[in-house]
Amino acid sequence: MGLRWKSSCIGVVFCLLFCLVSSYASAEIKVGNLKIIPELSVSQIYDTNIYQNTTVAANGTPVDVRKDFITITTPGLRLIYDFGGKHTFTLGGNVGINNYWHYTRNDFGDYNGNAALNLKFTNIDFDFGQTYQNSYMKRSNDDPTNRMRPFESWNSNISMAYKFADRWKIKPFYTRLDQAFRSDLDRSQSYIKETSGISLFYRFTPRTSALVEYNYVGKDFKNSDNSDHRDNIIYAGLSFYDPEGKINGDIKGGYAWAKYNHDVVNRENKPKTWVMVGDLMYAFSAYTNVALNLGRYHDDDVDSGNASYDVTSAGLTLQHLFTQKIGGTGKVSYRQSDYLDAMKDNIENQMKKRTDKTWDFGVGAFYKIQKWLEARLDYQYTTKDSNFQAYQYNENKVMFKVSVTTP
Repeated sequence: MGLRWKSSCIGVVFCLLFCLVSSYASAEIKVGNLKIIPELSVSQIYDTNIYQNTTVAANGTPVDVRKDFITITTPGLRLIYDFGGKHTFTLGGNVGINNYWHYTRNDFGDYNGNAALNLKFTNIDFDFGQTYQNSYMKRSNDDPTNRMRPFESWNSNISMAYKFADRWKIKPFYTRLDQAFRSDLDRSQSYIKETSGISLFYRFTPRTSALVEYNYVGKDFKNSDNSDHRDNIIYAGLSFYDPEGKINGDIKGGYAWAKYNHDVVNRENKPKTWVMVGDLMYAFSAYTNVALNLGRYHDDDVDSGNASYDVTSAGLTLQHLFTQKIGGTGKVSYRQSDYLDAMKDNIENQMKKRTDKTWDFGVGAFYKIQKWLEARLDYQYTTKDSNFQAYQYNENKVMFKVSVTTP
């Protein structure tokens, strides 16, 4: 009865979705300089491993891998106000309603809000942004608590770019992330991360600039002074800006070193590593493009007692338009997490350094029925290998999504 009821609800939502599209010539409403953009998406997901479980738990006992259908309905609204010719203020939000067909105790709401102010003057660009999320960390094999964890997240950023001497640009910036878990059981995982930095660009061709950058990071855990640390990061790289050209994005590499506020025995208290950030897109033609993402950074695993680890990642996504409305995508990515300190492997009953290696493969197709209406069908396969058997898993996802919005 419950399954049939949910199926009926999904059918009703889809009918309302198509009625909305047929009733309006566009999903955008204009009132003077104000754009009001209602948004709605409905996703149906089949997941063969909703908890990302291995077949063996940390205590060595067998685990049943759970599969389920998940329906995600996401209504939202965006307001965009243009003023002064070049300035923009944006306000938006959405609610993701996640419903599991069988394991209904995993149902949750994902509430998101955002605001942004962009001011563009002759030689100065000013940007301010604020995002808010009220949601849950889903159960997974990385989480030893074996439960969903409610949290709130505030993310603020501010930057100012000043262009001078024709070819130079300097950009100071500041970001703050406040991650707060709502349960007393998870307080040790709550933290505040603040990043202050400055970037300097030199444009040596009309669309290409060299850059150098410095970041100072302070990360403070609310209930765990031993995990607090300060990081210094330096970068050098290239920035490509060519809206009508072949390549766009940034790539930079450098070095990072950190220092924990309090030394702990048997921990690397002064971790250091090379770092990289790459986000590039290359357009072979008007129909085909490829995106490359590269990453190397140092982080803390709040699911494993704030354990320190280095992450190396790479991803490649290819998109091709067969017609103006029909296209396909293919993607592959790799992520490796190298933990710096030895920890207890409960299955093998020994201390060792953990290494996780995760591969993602995906293919998809999309159909732009109208410029404001799109349907997508995607498949994703994830496999995670680890020298800690409890963290290994395989997962298959099939995802169908229909969305109404304005680009």
